[in-house]
Amino acid sequence: MVDMIATKRLKYGTRRLSAGEPFEARHDRDARLLIGIGKARYATRDMVADDAPKYVPVDPRRNSLDDTHRPAETDERPALRAEYEAKFGKRAFPGWSAEVLREKIAAG
Repeated sequence: MVDMIATKRLKYGTRRLSAGEPFEARHDRDARLLIGIGKARYATRDMVADDAPKYVPVDPRRNSLDDTHRPAETDERPALRAEYEAKFGKRAFPGWSAEVLREKIAAG
C-alpha cells in the first residue's frame, strides 16, 4: 500500500475523493499512474540530504564569457599547435592538452 494525496477529484476503487484527501493506493503501479496523470501525489515529503549543496545565486552583472573560472592556459600550447599544423598540414584538436600535442608530434 502506498500513501497518496489526491490533487484533483477522482474515483479510486470504491471511493470518490476530493482534492487534498489522503488515501492508500493498492500498488506502486497505481501510484505511479495516478501521479503521471496528475490526479495524486505521494503523501510523504521529498527527501533531501542534509549535506546537499546549497543554491548559490549567480551575479547577473558577471559576464558569462569571463574566463576567470578556467585554468590559465600555458604559453606552450599555442606553439605546439602551430608546430602540429606545420608538421601535419591540419589544425590540432582544441581540446588536446600540451602533453597530448607533444605525443602526437613525436609519434607523427
